[in-house]
Amino acid sequence: MALLQRLNDLDMGGFKTKDITDKGWSTLTDTKQVNLALDVLVDVGLIIKEVGQTGGRPSVTFFADSLAGPIAKSVVTNHLAEVMRY
Repeated sequence: MALLQRLNDLDMGGFKTKDITDKGWSTLTDTKQVNLALDVLVDVGLIIKEVGQTGGRPSVTFFADSLAGPIAKSVVTNHLAEVMRY
């Protein structure tokens, strides 16, 4: 999964979907696909999603665990295989 491989290149202090799409990484330029990938990483516990109200539209910020290692990558790969079957 492309986003998982790039996770350590993101700001561990918080990042938004736009931070990823603006980098121009191949396969990570479509907002919908990036959001789906982020949802998977949230589901398996590699990142945390925080939704804040700023008066207008909710602001979504993600926080990554810099210790995500090979076991976590295996979990994500297996989870993606399950998701893609449907």
